[in-house]
Amino acid sequence: MTTNGVPDSYFTKAEKGPYTLCSLGDNGMVGRGAAAYVVDNLKAKNGVFFLPDYAYGRFAFGGAEAILKQRPGVKYNVVWSPVGTADVTPFLIKALEFQPDFKSAKGPAKWRVDGRPQYKYNSWIVEGKGPAARKHPKWDYAKIIDVYAGDAFLPTVREMGW
Repeated sequence: MTTNGVPDSYFTKAEKGPYTLCSLGDNGMVGRGAAAYVVDNLKAKNGVFFLPDYAYGRFAFGGAEAILKQRPGVKYNVVWSPVGTADVTPFLIKALEFQPDFKSAKGPAKWRVDGRPQYKYNSWIVEGKGPAARKHPKWDYAKIIDVYAGDAFLPTVREMGW
């Protein structure tokens, strides 16, 4: 059992062992979900993916690119952040040079001095379905009924010594 960081091929019939599973799915899910949301819901026509240059980022971009190739008329670029990069400023500047449309699924964000993004919507409040209303007994979709836009998710920059 793995927890994270696996490619799509991990789940192919030819590769998967009979008792193999992954609790978080594959990394491509991250890219597919983000790309579909930004293009389909936010109607972006020009996007930039800023991803870490190691297996996680590569597999996430593979998922995003699979979705984007199915969406004609959408331009996209990727900017890779090398492993161990302490200052991502030049990479962010490069991403901005592509002039992306880029809200994210969490809404607009700003970069804090400590290097963390502070999103407008940090989390969603969802309403699930009871067992009788579900189409599948173990999972189903939830309806977003509210968002939390507060800043309680992050310690203040002052608390971080800035």
